[in-house]
Amino acid sequence: MDRQAIQPLNLAEAKARLRTAASRDDIVSWVWRSPQRGVLIAFILGLAVGTSSTARNALARGVVSLLTRSRR
Repeated sequence: MDRQAIQPLNLAEAKARLRTAASRDDIVSWVWRSPQRGVLIAFILGLAVGTSSTARNALARGVVSLLTRSRR
């Protein structure tokens, strides 16, 4: 697939892209619409990870690997 050169969008295209991006049903828009539920789920997940040594170790290894990759 050939890549097209990046060209600036006109106003109508920019608005259409913004509407499309805003209407997507992803996790960020869900949390934005219902922040209380998002905080509750984050708290429950944090509690589960905090009380499980296996999950805590896996999370720590994942964070450390991400941090060491970003420094290179």
